[in-house]
Amino acid sequence: MSFFKQFEFPVLAGVLSIFLFVSCEKEVTTIGSEIIGGKAFASNKAVFDVFAYNKKVKAVPTNRLPVYQLGVFDDPIYGKTEARITTQLLLPSSNLSFGKYSQDDEDQSSTNSSVTVIPENEIIDSVYLYIPYLKSPKVSRANTANIDSIVQRIDIDSVYVNGGVYDSIVETAFDFKVERSTYFLRDLDPDTNFQEGQEYYSSQQFSPSFVSDVLYEGEYVIDDKQFLFRKQDNGTTDEDESKLFTKLSPGIRVPLDKTFFQENILDKEGGAELLSQSNFNDYMRGLHLSIAPGSQDVMILLDMSEASVTMYYHYDKIDTKSTEDTSDDEKIEDQAEVVFNLSDKNIANWNMVNTFESEPYPIEISDALDTGVNAERIYVKGGAGTYAELKLFAEEEADAQEFIEQIKSNNWIINEANLVFYIDQEAIDVPNGIVDPPRLYLYNLDGKEPLINTSTDFEGARGSFSLFSDYLNYDGVIERSSEGVGEKYTIRITDYINDIIIRDETNATLGLTITPDINIDILRVFGNTVLEDGAKDLPMVSTLTPLGTVLHGATEDNGEKRLKLEIFYTETDQ
Repeated sequence: MSFFKQFEFPVLAGVLSIFLFVSCEKEVTTIGSEIIGGKAFASNKAVFDVFAYNKKVKAVPTNRLPVYQLGVFDDPIYGKTEARITTQLLLPSSNLSFGKYSQDDEDQSSTNSSVTVIPENEIIDSVYLYIPYLKSPKVSRANTANIDSIVQRIDIDSVYVNGGVYDSIVETAFDFKVERSTYFLRDLDPDTNFQEGQEYYSSQQFSPSFVSDVLYEGEYVIDDKQFLFRKQDNGTTDEDESKLFTKLSPGIRVPLDKTFFQENILDKEGGAELLSQSNFNDYMRGLHLSIAPGSQDVMILLDMSEASVTMYYHYDKIDTKSTEDTSDDEKIEDQAEVVFNLSDKNIANWNMVNTFESEPYPIEISDALDTGVNAERIYVKGGAGTYAELKLFAEEEADAQEFIEQIKSNNWIINEANLVFYIDQEAIDVPNGIVDPPRLYLYNLDGKEPLINTSTDFEGARGSFSLFSDYLNYDGVIERSSEGVGEKYTIRITDYINDIIIRDETNATLGLTITPDINIDILRVFGNTVLEDGAKDLPMVSTLTPLGTVLHGATEDNGEKRLKLEIFYTETDQ
């Protein structure tokens, strides 16, 4: 995923345009007071009113997400948010055993006819937690040759420091803590007769009530270099494995308390605790991850799909020298490892919860939320933040329908329809500025679906996170000045307006939020979100980012930068 990647955008032709015009625009007209008729096939631009309402989100569902936030984000506009993670550990297999033989075989070694079965005396050498950062798809910066032993530097753009973007030149550290969670994360909801997954919300707090053993606590320095490990030579092959290396992408990698894992996992071999995942969940519960506020506030977006805990251990075994002659057999130590993933491709097999704790918003923001009044400023923030509800043409549906009928009666061919959101530079004028959200997301709130038309818009190169390469006709990407200052976001809703005018679709209430991803499969996921005035299904994608911004609203006070609906159309003979 690349949140701040520079991208050259091609100029896209309007896919619904039917005619080629030498002169593309006449006088700008506003529909409402009058409709300007014109000559046949003349191209015009009409401007309609938009009504925007700020809404506060109290809590969002945050289990089984594609991206998790961890740390402290001090937003200069919205205030400080702390994000923590509570997660299960997944057994690599049912009835987990260690070494070569099961515990039952070891216990019966004295009566077993095989001389190679002995008590293996497994002892943990080390335990490591590893969680990769989300990384940019840009090419690594350090290696010019494909040499296995070279450590590569990888561009990471998913770490925020003191409200800004991580700079690899400046050393950044944070206080990281890993504890045992004592909270049982249910996979299925008993209120649905165990037919649906259990939802957990961002407002739930598991610490300090539901944590126990501290497994790691210390300062961790962020690094953009890969982890490089020399493999151990197992001595049983002709190849010297010690000349080979394994690599891990940049991320958090810390040692955990090996005594805890010896006593609570490895020594449980053969017991009911390791018999099944459900038994293990009930016994072990999981891990609780947190970053303490410090001199540097650090917020990290993490790819938990590759997160794991790896136990490295040694055990006794009999070396038979690959012969049937037992006279020269000897007992030796062998090395092994076992990996506990924190998530699984099958979403039903794991559970992990992101919890947020935020400061109250400044009074000028809180007073502008849930007022039911057309907003002078629009506040949008990710996480358990804020979003806006938009109504097109008029506040009342009956009045809006009158405008729609006027357009129909004038036989307009809609070539393009845009909503232009200008960033309120005065509202975000703070020391060191803010991190501008790279893309806004507008969706059908009533219908719980994206406005993106995948049959007429285009996907770019597919990847885990394709924020800038997909659906560029829909747009929503930040537009910057020549000095690099974020100025506005334009979202094209041509297909949506044509559906209303031509196909008599409902003029729905729209929702506006921030997205760190434009993957259509993720955009289609809605979750039951707790608001100040009830609950509503909102897109889960806005949960995945801590960023926020302030936009000019739809009131006349905003002048030329007020939010409005722009429709470019062709008039036909009437």
